[in-house]
Amino acid sequence: MGNEMEHLFVGVDGCHAGWIVATIYENSLINWEIFPSFKHIWSKFEEPPLQASRIFIDIPIGLVTKGSLPRLCDQQARKALGRPRSSSIFSPPCRNALFAKDYAHANLINRKYTKKGLSIQAWNISSKILEINNFLHQNLLINRILWESHPEVCFWALNKKQRMIYNKKTKAGFIERKSLLVNFMEINDFFIEADLSFNKFSPQQAQKDDYLDAWVLALTATGRGGVLRTFPDPPTFDDYNIPQRIAYLEVS
Repeated sequence: MGNEMEHLFVGVDGCHAGWIVATIYENSLINWEIFPSFKHIWSKFEEPPLQASRIFIDIPIGLVTKGSLPRLCDQQARKALGRPRSSSIFSPPCRNALFAKDYAHANLINRKYTKKGLSIQAWNISSKILEINNFLHQNLLINRILWESHPEVCFWALNKKQRMIYNKKTKAGFIERKSLLVNFMEINDFFIEADLSFNKFSPQQAQKDDYLDAWVLALTATGRGGVLRTFPDPPTFDDYNIPQRIAYLEVS
């Protein structure tokens, strides 16, 4: 067992109740938890004995302030996934639009600063984007630990750069992604100690695909079975020197 795998790795995905977190420790998927805010997540995994080596999160990190060019990481990730999975990666609001009182106002602000409208999907996660980016501004050193990633990019990478066939909200899509995760862990000498019934939380708290999204983020964060890469490589940076990157695990 390599020294790196003796550490704890965390995958974080947004859910109805806040954030769903998967943890991998000493080669084992051990648990899912729900936290109301990222501040609570960081409080748990900031210091020993549960100090995280890496936290991969599905939320845009490093935002556009102004200008018509979208984030390069989003462009490259969409191109890699191709249709229809590329639609899961939408451009986040510009920084100023995050402070809007409603979608209509945010859309106007986004057009003012970027010359482009704002999707309703991006607006729906704007509070989470603001939460994470505000946290980063107050805790700049966390950039070494907290990485942006994206579940569909992670699944694509684990599947040797072949996108998932089925929508993740369908039964076939759930089975497709779960099977990929289980098989990858078996091949790379992981163990699964967590309950795979996926009913720990009510549907009002987290959907079944949320479990898988957090799981693939944690598994990718380990770096085991491949090499960690990013879109783009090297990353670009926003006006606050926060990296704009989407991480994935390149496997052979």
